[in-house]
Amino acid sequence: MENKKNRRISIQTAVMASVLLVCGSMGLVATGLQFYFGKQMAQNTANKLYETVAKNAQRDISLLDKRAETVTTLMADYEEHLLPADYGLNHPALNAFADAMKRVDKVYSIYLGYPNGDLLQLINLESSGEVRKALAATDAHRWVFAVHQTFGNEKKLVHYFLDEDLQVLDEPVVIGDFDSRSRPWYQKALQSGSLSNTKPYIFKSTNAPGITYTSRVRGADVAVGVDVSLS
Repeated sequence: MENKKNRRISIQTAVMASVLLVCGSMGLVATGLQFYFGKQMAQNTANKLYETVAKNAQRDISLLDKRAETVTTLMADYEEHLLPADYGLNHPALNAFADAMKRVDKVYSIYLGYPNGDLLQLINLESSGEVRKALAATDAHRWVFAVHQTFGNEKKLVHYFLDEDLQVLDEPVVIGDFDSRSRPWYQKALQSGSLSNTKPYIFKSTNAPGITYTSRVRGADVAVGVDVSLS
């Protein structure tokens, strides 16, 4: 009797063990399938998200590209831009540059390079997060107007910090010597004679990526440049 009882217990134990083994195996399989399909769903979702972001980025860059080309072409058609840099803060380019950059907010700066090496440049301090810090500008500053001016027998690049209304807020800061004729954008504009642009590169002043669009101002050896931030 004892042997039969022991055998009955052994059979029950074996059956229970088998059931537990089968259940455990099914649980592992189910967990594995859930993990596999969950991973596939996550990957598919990530792929779709990536495609959406890529398409949106491509659309935004294409739109920005067209706007920058339009700004460059318009700036190259202004006869007032043939006036020398000696006009400084009274140069009509100052207002034209500001109006253009208010319409295309990712434009970092617009500038004119002259055949004598002079420069006029308006920098948009709201074009990216890096530019204000890089140029040591405060929250009160809206623009930086760079002018290549003559001091005695020397040419110096001067920065004027302006407010929203293009009024000077601080004493001008003398940066150093500069010659626009040595810059690649000036040379490219005069050589091509038409609208052109660079590949993305790092702007030296902000250490941020951007593209430069250039064109020759109609009827002169004056080059207009438009820097677009890609931050």
